[in-house]
Amino acid sequence: VGRGGSFGKAGLIPVDHILPLARPAVLRGAFRMLVDPLGPLHVNWPSLPSLLPWFARFAMAAMPSAVDRGTNVLAFLLRDAVPAWERLTGSAGNAKLFKPQGYLTLFESSRSAWAAATENKLLKYYGIQFQVLNSADVRERVPALTTKMYAGRYHPAATYTTEPFDVVRHLGRLFAVDGGEIVEHQRVLEFTIEDKAVTGIRLQD
Repeated sequence: VGRGGSFGKAGLIPVDHILPLARPAVLRGAFRMLVDPLGPLHVNWPSLPSLLPWFARFAMAAMPSAVDRGTNVLAFLLRDAVPAWERLTGSAGNAKLFKPQGYLTLFESSRSAWAAATENKLLKYYGIQFQVLNSADVRERVPALTTKMYAGRYHPAATYTTEPFDVVRHLGRLFAVDGGEIVEHQRVLEFTIEDKAVTGIRLQD
């Protein structure tokens, strides 16, 4: 348990990440990312025909009205993310699993800082705590930075799991205590769904 995708995660509970991934700015930057050999986006061109329906849905999801709906939903979900994790793990106040530490978002240029100003208004609207930092503030907080930053944004309420692997193992133990059975190395074929809720899992056997 926990040796899959959770084992190598960073462990941040990002209460400020309320903007959906699908939005106009991402679409505008997609071509630039595609032509950058070190960019975060890569397309297997022979697979492009089969990917076109997904790209079309992504573009529809990036419409302003869809972005507004998505932002509302994410802000609502993330507002209570930290206490929800603490309730789920029974770890309220347990620094072994979660650590409120805060984190910095840094902007290397006036252009990126200007773009962040719009996001700052959105964060303020949804009541998300943050502090805007100038270049001197950033240098004071992180003197080891070798690259000069134009500005920064500090999120004091951000919380980390000190060890994501331990969190998932802890959840596994709670699951077993509650009568759950952990079955390894089995392929899940389908979920049984009743009244829009998953009630069972069908395995190969």
